[in-house]
Amino acid sequence: MSHWENKTLSTTCASCGKALNTYVDPDTTTRTTWPLVGEKDGKPFTYAACTDCNTKGWRPPGATN
Repeated sequence: MSHWENKTLSTTCASCGKALNTYVDPDTTTRTTWPLVGEKDGKPFTYAACTDCNTKGWRPPGATN
């Protein structure tokens, strides 16, 4: 089974709630899940964002860039 076929490995976009695969494609032209680092409870935390929200400029709380 390929990593993108494993339906149990899923997450949601932290901005819009869309269901996403946890696989982060190294090819940014086909990537559907974007790992964005922000803060949660004062500590670094990686949030998942969909392509639409990432393209629109959504960033998680505490993001520095």
